[in-house]
Amino acid sequence: MIDQVGIDARTVQDRTDLSFFKHKRILVTGASGIIGTNFLTVLASQSQGKSAEIHAITKSGKFPVELSDAVKPLVMDLTDPVEVSRLGQYDFILHAAGYGQPGKFLHAPLKTMELNVGLTASLIEKMNPNGTFVFISTSEIYSGLTEPPFNEDQVGTTNTNHPRASYIEGKRSGEAIVAIAKRELGLDAKSLRLALAYGPGTKDGDERVLNTFVEQALHSKSIKLRDSGDAWRTYCYVSDAVQMILDAALHGDSDIYNIGGKSRIQIKELARLIGKLTGATVEIPEGTNSPFVGAPDDVWLDLSKIEQISNLEHLVTLEDGIERTISWRKSALQVKN
Repeated sequence: MIDQVGIDARTVQDRTDLSFFKHKRILVTGASGIIGTNFLTVLASQSQGKSAEIHAITKSGKFPVELSDAVKPLVMDLTDPVEVSRLGQYDFILHAAGYGQPGKFLHAPLKTMELNVGLTASLIEKMNPNGTFVFISTSEIYSGLTEPPFNEDQVGTTNTNHPRASYIEGKRSGEAIVAIAKRELGLDAKSLRLALAYGPGTKDGDERVLNTFVEQALHSKSIKLRDSGDAWRTYCYVSDAVQMILDAALHGDSDIYNIGGKSRIQIKELARLIGKLTGATVEIPEGTNSPFVGAPDDVWLDLSKIEQISNLEHLVTLEDGIERTISWRKSALQVKN
């Protein structure tokens, strides 16, 4: 199997001073997701991480890649306050659990709220006084705004009865908790509004658009859109996202940063690009039948703030990133079969 996650991790390591993590007690929630998996690979496969105590929480205990012995998996339902109460204290927490896939948060709205609100408050209480807390928020905070790119001083206009309110309001409330922790407790706490990370390290059946297109192309040689694909998206290769997360965590002095890429494309053109790279056909319907109600028409973030502390000159291009993703997925399928 192609170790693209490991290859990407080494690139991040070469660009980052990770000595901060030496001898730290570290917790990552959402550890089997794409951000958690790639973040853990960066930390655990370098010398500072190996001296740290790294705990990775998942509900299933299954990871899409093989992790180093430096990582201790914890199988836990994070919506159960009793289980969470048994956790110890930590020097660094990356809270990346929160049902980032629309298919998940639309079907489990109450759990989505608990992961982003109640759990965030509980994890804040698990921080050592001089620790660092990082909350992975979302670009959906900007839902309802119509003139992208959006910056950190803006907030969306959707109502609390919006179809995606559990995710939008959950993340917004989580951010408020983080801001309170920074202001009232003096905690080094940050919310990172992430937009559309993709790449190696996704689990089977990930329903986000780009992953669905890749899986369709590899399994059936045919990509079938469920609507006209006119919406715009701006994608960020996962190692670039992890690099920005680390830079914000280690060097940022603000409590909110946008984290994203610059590869803008319409969904129908994304399908055609993946079709070109895989030899798959693309079917685009004339009407609209999107399964994810309330999805934004355009996702595009202003990265001016993160650019002040993170070098974005070497971002992976969309075509290169998709080629890496396809190669990794092909390799994973060969191992599985």
